[in-house]
Amino acid sequence: GVKNQVVSKLEESKDELEKSERKVRQFIDLSPIPIAIADANNNILSLNDQFVKIFGYTIEDMPMVDDWYPLAYPDKKYRENHIEIWKTHYTKALKTTKTLEPMESIVKCKNGEKKTIQLRSSLIGDNFIVLFMDLTKLRSLEADISYRIKMEEELLNAKQTAELANKAKSEFIASMSHEIRTPMNAILGFAEVLSHDLTDPVQIDYVNSLKTSGKTLLSLINDILDFSKIEAGKIELRYEAVNVRIIIQEISDLFKFKLKEKRIEFITDVDKNIISYLVLDELRIKQILINLVSNAIKFTEKGFIKISVKSSKVVNGLVRLKISVEDSGIGIAMKQQQKVFKIFEQMEGQDSRKFGGTGLGLAITTKLVSLMNGDISLESIVNKGSKFSVIFNDVQIAEDEGFDFDVSESIEKNAKFKKAKILVVDDIEDNRKVFELYLKKLNFSVVEAINGVDALQKIRDKKPDLIFMDINMPEMNGYETLQIIKEKPEWSKIPVVAVTAFTLDNDEKKLINSGFSAFVSKPFDFRKLKHVLEKYIEYETISDTSVDDEEETDFTEEIIKKLPELIKELDGKLIPILKKLENIRPKKVVNELAEIAVAVGEKYSITNLVKYGNDLRIAIKSFNVENEKDLILKIKTLINILQYKEKQ
Repeated sequence: GVKNQVVSKLEESKDELEKSERKVRQFIDLSPIPIAIADANNNILSLNDQFVKIFGYTIEDMPMVDDWYPLAYPDKKYRENHIEIWKTHYTKALKTTKTLEPMESIVKCKNGEKKTIQLRSSLIGDNFIVLFMDLTKLRSLEADISYRIKMEEELLNAKQTAELANKAKSEFIASMSHEIRTPMNAILGFAEVLSHDLTDPVQIDYVNSLKTSGKTLLSLINDILDFSKIEAGKIELRYEAVNVRIIIQEISDLFKFKLKEKRIEFITDVDKNIISYLVLDELRIKQILINLVSNAIKFTEKGFIKISVKSSKVVNGLVRLKISVEDSGIGIAMKQQQKVFKIFEQMEGQDSRKFGGTGLGLAITTKLVSLMNGDISLESIVNKGSKFSVIFNDVQIAEDEGFDFDVSESIEKNAKFKKAKILVVDDIEDNRKVFELYLKKLNFSVVEAINGVDALQKIRDKKPDLIFMDINMPEMNGYETLQIIKEKPEWSKIPVVAVTAFTLDNDEKKLINSGFSAFVSKPFDFRKLKHVLEKYIEYETISDTSVDDEEETDFTEEIIKKLPELIKELDGKLIPILKKLENIRPKKVVNELAEIAVAVGEKYSITNLVKYGNDLRIAIKSFNVENEKDLILKIKTLINILQYKEKQ
């Protein structure tokens, strides 16, 4: 009876097992997931319909698990490694009842197509392994194993390409900077020399227009070079003790004529409690302020421009410095406010012919502020004005006052140099000629050399008191020549001044560290060149006997008596023309103004009115638009004074 019961139970269990197996097989067959079943000996026992449908293989195509490996890992380059990974996965599946973590892989279908899968393995009973092949949209094995190697190679190639491209760009800009600055040096240099030699007013005006245009072009070159230097990480900040009040005053002095011309009020508001000396990069602070104030002037036709400087209380020897530049100009719409900080971006609808600019100023300013651990922000209302605020965090208080060098004080004094011999080394003849013309005016004798080799011979023969040395020269450049000069005791004391177009690699630090006594950049600023000479050549200061040619109008009794008649003539002739010129300045109308100003001035003996009229004639002939505007303003001002006198 017991036996029969056991047999009965076994049969029931067998039936239940068969039912369970049928359910499992039914589940496997109906599953939307491709499934394969294999035994512990690597024999594939069955494949469900979804597997056959998706991958194209039948059980006859893959009798052994060993045959599965190349199908799952078709890439020969990684095949051996992949087979080991797959076998390890199987071994783990045989030793645990848990479903293993999914393994990403790729299957090569019978038709050659590749499909991405996740492989999940689990032990069923004692002998069977079920392979759950879940089709996914995850990256393929090629984007997993070979992907990493491929990406590393691509990243390395991309990095090398980017570095080569960046180097090529930097070298191109540096080369172009040098190539453009070199002829600009000759253009501006000869113009400067001519401006001192000419006596004809029209020719002087021509030369001044040439200088103005050249400086505008130079400003554009500087902007492009500055931006490239920032991008290339070539700008190094030079922190030193700086007097913020002096900087603001210098900015005010720099723009006073432009502000006067546009009749814009300039306001400075420096916190009275601000620390006198802070540790900042003076050059970059000035550059930031010049960009912001220039921008404000450009977009402001009337009203004011205001610079405000405030600082927080001192905490651990540090302060928070805030500098704002506010204007009453055209303003910037909210949707365009972030745009103005980007490279080459300008406001929509902006008249580039009217306002000009490269679209680089604010982009450079933003990057400089960031380099100095600062932030820049903008508040603006259309037709109301704009306010740019720059905040520098954790600015250190200077322990000492440093050295304040007022360039204007040094370079404006009249220095009479003692006789000295100066060697000019440059492979370009025009550059040497500019030096020669300028230096001879200052009582120097000039020796020329065309390269470093020639310079060494001239030093032996002529024994110069000072050397101006170009950096980029054939045969032997400036650095190589300097090294030889410094190695010889009898020459080592001669001051050698570098002459450079300031490429990306030729920065001030490199020049000074190389042993140059000082540097001058192309094109020359002759006032700064004179300052360099004052440092190394003896001179004596002579008194300046020149007088201001802007004489005030002398209101004689005769003029006072004729004022009513004069005002009537001004109202009838000059004032209507001035009103015509408020918006546009046709050459014909400007010329008419000049002629009438001279005629009225001569009739009533008003010297300044005659002078302004004659100067206006010259400005018209020489196409000096800036001078035209200035003279028209002077005529307006003079008429206002005459009207005021008449009312008294």
